[in-house]
Amino acid sequence: MSEPLDADLSRIDGKKGDNMEENLENILECYDGKSIELIPILQEVQHKFGYLPEPEMREVAKFTGLPESRVYGVATFYEQFKLTPQGRNKVTVCRGDGLPCSWRQANS
Repeated sequence: MSEPLDADLSRIDGKKGDNMEENLENILECYDGKSIELIPILQEVQHKFGYLPEPEMREVAKFTGLPESRVYGVATFYEQFKLTPQGRNKVTVCRGDGLPCSWRQANS
C-alpha cells in the first residue's frame, strides 16, 4: 500500500523526530550573525536537514540581518544548495556525449 502524498518527508534524510528549531539554534550559536557567514551557515543547515527548508532560511536571514530575498538568491545561485528534500538514491545518466563519459567507456 502506498503512503499518502502528505507523508512525513523528514524520513528521507533519516532525521525523523528531530526538533528543527533546536537544530537550527545549535547551528547558529556557532556564528556571530555576520553577513559574510551566510554560505557556511547555509552549508551547515543543508548538511543537517538534507536541504534548505524555507522556515530555516527565514531564520538565517533574521540572524544575519540580510533580506530574505538575498538568502534565497544565494541559495538558488549555487548548485550545491537544494530547496526540496532529496531522495535517498541519486540516479545520473551518462549520455556519452561528454569526454569523461567517453573515456570511461573506452577503458572497459
